[in-house]
Amino acid sequence: MDANREGYIIDFISGLQVKESPEEIDAVQPFSKILVDDYGYPKSHIHTRPQYRVKVRPSDKKKEYPVDIAVFTGEVHDEDSIYIIVECKKKNRRDGRSQLEDYLRFSKAYIGVWFNGNERIYLQKIEKDGRILFEEIPNIPRYGERLEDIGKFKRKDLRPAENLKPTFRTIRNYLAAKLYNQPTTTFTPLETVQTGACTYKIFVYKSADISYNESAML
Repeated sequence: MDANREGYIIDFISGLQVKESPEEIDAVQPFSKILVDDYGYPKSHIHTRPQYRVKVRPSDKKKEYPVDIAVFTGEVHDEDSIYIIVECKKKNRRDGRSQLEDYLRFSKAYIGVWFNGNERIYLQKIEKDGRILFEEIPNIPRYGERLEDIGKFKRKDLRPAENLKPTFRTIRNYLAAKLYNQPTTTFTPLETVQTGACTYKIFVYKSADISYNESAML
């Protein structure tokens, strides 16, 4: 392979040279590595560059939308085997969830991830009574897992995480939402929070008098 051109980096999955944009540096490349190192997906099941495109209709060749990262059930990358779609944004961007939901509607993928390098949202597509709904889920399955297996890790399955900072931010946001939505004082024994490919069990004391301190969770 030729030496890197100025302003380009090597894509972790495809090995191709791609432009060194904030989105690539902050989100696409880190999450590609997380999928392989933390979740165990083979590179051959992941499509990054050139970007995989979803169509509004299978026969439509004009309305195609490129996705940042697509994960497939096997080494064949087609519309029947697409499994997970990842929408990436650069840091400090909060938009893109509706875009991700559209990609899930247009495709047969039923799991979506929104990632900006700091925060993550995991979505499950649910088709019910002719409608398509989206529900937030605590994590995505590791390679070989089913969606219902999330959280059932054994000690032998654990491995060092690629980057724990987004994981702890997700825990922080989860707990902040829990506290905000429960104004009365309660004690919840053993909350289970699952982020990244890790599961944490936390005792949470909820009170209307508790003030949320962001720095305490970083």
